[in-house]
Amino acid sequence: VEAIMPQSDWGSIFAAMPVIDSLCSMPISIAGVGVREKLFQIYFGAEFGQSEALLAASMGFFFTMIFSLVGGVFFVFTKSPLKSPEEQNALQAHKKAGTLGP
Repeated sequence: VEAIMPQSDWGSIFAAMPVIDSLCSMPISIAGVGVREKLFQIYFGAEFGQSEALLAASMGFFFTMIFSLVGGVFFVFTKSPLKSPEEQNALQAHKKAGTLGP
């Protein structure tokens, strides 16, 4: 936010973001696209300019998608998900006994 809107007031950002995030999580559009950008323009457009507000919303969505894709790749290509010690012990016992299903 500082790179796009250097004169930003953190108080207004912290006040507006819970409202924006709550409205974007509603099933209005796919992943809140369009809703987020319009809300950024409404809340921050007058203070920082319409284009800067739109750019901040778009960059936030872009970085969220990049981090989600990286996490998805790790999830898909890891051998086993994290399990509790009890689940690991039970799995090892079934493997040793040969009673593990297909």
